[in-house]
Formats: sequence, C-alpha cells, structure tokens
Amino acid sequence: MDLDPKQLKEFMGEEFSLLIEGQPALALVLREVEALPPPPEDALAQFPNMRRQPFSLLFEMPKGFFVSQNTYRLRHEALGESDFFLVPVEAGAYLQSVIS
Repeated sequence: MDLDPKQLKEFMGEEFSLLIEGQPALALVLREVEALPPPPEDALAQFPNMRRQPFSLLFEMPKGFFVSQNTYRLRHEALGESDFFLVPVEAGAYLQSVIS
C-alpha cells in the first residue's frame, strides 16, 4: 500500500477492510489524513531513516464493534494490503495510525 499522505487523501470516505484471522473482514472508513508536525532536528539525527514528515490516518469503526490496540492488516481495493499499528481513540469510535 502506498503511504503517501497526498494520495491517501484521495481515498477519504472510502472503505478499508480490517482483516483479523478467523473473523469476517470489518469495514472501516478513512475519515482523516492529517500531516503532523515535523520531528525536531535532534530526532532526525537519532533516526536517520526517518525520511518523511509524519502523518495520521483516522478510520471510523462500525457502531458496536471494538478492537484493541494492535498491528492489523488493512486492505483497500485500489491500494492493496498493508499492516498498520492501530490505536482506538474517541471511546473506540475510531482507529488511528501514525505513520513516520
């Protein structure tokens, strides 16, 4: 899956499938792609492989479902599959992933 925030913005409002082994896919909707502040210069010196400005993805969960903080595989029809570390936010109504 291409993790370019500008491209991902084109897919806001679209469904991504959250894949959990042994369970039916769960439909998430990408609601937000937000650029985060750039890391401080000293962080860049400590982490020379950090090549892009961090950004956040916010996915809306279906009502009545909850998943715990973990790494999950997401699939999108046009983008393919990729693993994301997802954290429930706003009382579990959304899942957030920060990409750096």
